[in-house]
Amino acid sequence: MAPFPIFGDAISLHEAARSPHFLKPVHSSSIHRWCTYGLRGIRLQTWLLAGRRVTSDRAIQEFLMATSLIELSRKHKRLQKAFEAEENSPPNKCNRD
Repeated sequence: MAPFPIFGDAISLHEAARSPHFLKPVHSSSIHRWCTYGLRGIRLQTWLLAGRRVTSDRAIQEFLMATSLIELSRKHKRLQKAFEAEENSPPNKCNRD
């Protein structure tokens, strides 16, 4: 867990939804959901500051990198299984003379 951000680095969840790290703006409820329940087992790191939930640009970057790595890992496993299944399948016995 990263240390508490300096107050100047803290951004509200509404501001986080408009972060330039996303390709397009996401709804603030998505940010709240990522903080509460997570995405692919990873939660967006937040802090409670003066009674409001805040995050930081660094936390957003780490969250995006972690969830992207998990997705790439899952895709790699699926491709590897498909390749192994194709490799283990019996040869095609069709004669096309």
